[in-house]
Amino acid sequence: MRHLSFLLALFAFSVPLQLAAQSEVEPGVRLASQVSAVEPAADGPQVTAIHATAIASNTHTGSNMARGLVYSGQHNTIEIPGLTSATVLSGLNPFFYIRIDVEDPNDQRGQVTLLRLKPQKETRLALNMTANSFGGGRKRKMDEVTITKGEVKDGWLKVTLPAPLTPGEYGIMFLPKDTNMFTDRVYDFSVVAK
Repeated sequence: MRHLSFLLALFAFSVPLQLAAQSEVEPGVRLASQVSAVEPAADGPQVTAIHATAIASNTHTGSNMARGLVYSGQHNTIEIPGLTSATVLSGLNPFFYIRIDVEDPNDQRGQVTLLRLKPQKETRLALNMTANSFGGGRKRKMDEVTITKGEVKDGWLKVTLPAPLTPGEYGIMFLPKDTNMFTDRVYDFSVVAK
């Protein structure tokens, strides 16, 4: 009995903490995750948490060694495991709320990028990075989707789309301006037509 009352007290204490962790960014829209998608619906906005997925850097060692023999440029790709995301949005007109660091909001705001991911074999390609044969002249190629960013409040950034998304695979990444760098995770999601 003592254990049951302790568990009930623990649960009662944790519920207000969970509610306090949520932020209401606009009427009817409560967020609890760092990145959330909001889809308009007849019965009110539908909020979907988008969770981070670790990425993998494919260095293409074999092909880069062969390229090096003829002084051709190197390349590596940034990929996400799986052909589709576990998070599925059913509308083509979502908008997003992204929690940014209040200590350095301008830097993080500039890094927010929406990418169209390309499924291939068992992964989804996010970035293709190339360099000359000596490792210099690095370039980053990606299929970037145009977005509009606007501040809301309390460290939240609202991301809207000027045009509807087409069905497919997408990811939100915090990409540094330096093309030699990339983030270690992506907030990936699938879009399917209703």
